Amino acid sequence: MKYRLFDFLQCPHCKSQFELQVFKITEDVNKSELLVDNDLCPSVCKNPDSGITKKEEASGHCKKCYETEILEGFLTCKCGKAYPVVSGVPRFLPDAFDQHPGFTSKYYENIKKYLGTNVREKEHFEKMFKKVQGMFGKQWEIWGKSQRIYGFTEDEAREWFLTHLTSKKIDKSYFKGKTVLEIGCGHGKFVKILNDFSCENVGLDLGPSVDLVYEITKDRPTAHVIQANAMAPPLKEESFDYVWSHGVLHHTPSTKDTFNIVSKLPRKHTGWFYIWVYPKGGFFWEYGNKFVRIITTRLPERIMFYLSYALVPLLYIIPAYNKKVNISHMSWSNCALSVNDWLSPKYQWHHSKEEVISWFEELGYKDIEITLANGVGIIGVRK
Repeated sequence: MKYRLFDFLQCPHCKSQFELQVFKITEDVNKSELLVDNDLCPSVCKNPDSGITKKEEASGHCKKCYETEILEGFLTCKCGKAYPVVSGVPRFLPDAFDQHPGFTSKYYENIKKYLGTNVREKEHFEKMFKKVQGMFGKQWEIWGKSQRIYGFTEDEAREWFLTHLTSKKIDKSYFKGKTVLEIGCGHGKFVKILNDFSCENVGLDLGPSVDLVYEITKDRPTAHVIQANAMAPPLKEESFDYVWSHGVLHHTPSTKDTFNIVSKLPRKHTGWFYIWVYPKGGFFWEYGNKFVRIITTRLPERIMFYLSYALVPLLYIIPAYNKKVNISHMSWSNCALSVNDWLSPKYQWHHSKEEVISWFEELGYKDIEITLANGVGIIGVRK
């Protein structure tokens, strides 16, 4: 975690600014030559240097905010909430201290008075999200380092993003100097890809795959990773020029509720917001799918893992939304990822294009487009 990230963060409960206690840092791990001169952060500065008030003094100061990695620390809010920074990643989940017992034990004296503050939120999280977190965490542990993910190599994914996952009005040059947020960054390949476009970007995910994302981006001074729930993002509204989420919101308890929450994160008047969700099928498809998933979502993790491999031939009968997902183009293991991704998640909602467009319209979005991605991909600009 870099000091610069503070300018995006706020408490997901009371919307206040966090305070930080640093336990372990590593300086100059990022490549400062990749940075351009920066103005002072527009809202808050947590850099340990002091007395930096003039714009002409800011350059070296701001570079330090990007170069220094906070590896272990502790975030607190005046409302009493507290969250750890573990292995370079801030963890904004109510059970974060339970998930990292080594950290909790090591710094127990510093954090003990906060350990009982998230009990109610932790119970709700475990009921609603724990299975989702575990399933996707296991998925990216197994398949997250594959050369092809959902049929694409990194180079192919870069081209696919620019041609199918964004507005026709946007090209690679748009992203230079912009702030970008990916909701549900999963394996992290797109955090890396968009950072190559010279933007500053944040990847948010619910699961432990954030550690994988951190590993592949930690030497990039303008790439940030946080572990958080998309339904309670610890991010300031209107902080991003481009917010996007592909194949994620339909795996939350309510696609529309999550949409309404994250739709506040793009900047007013100029910020783009893109989502892609599963399309709604016909009567027999929808009820057949529900019947199968009643079984598969209740299977033990290990059995579902092997079943995903066994069911790969079904992709010849029921093709994936991405035509590249097939045995002729990918390995059996890579295809198994798509089967697992469909049959395992606790939540899976399907929506029509007209329905999703109406969500954008209800919130006053303009320049709404249907993207070229197969399924329901919609993008618009916030008013």
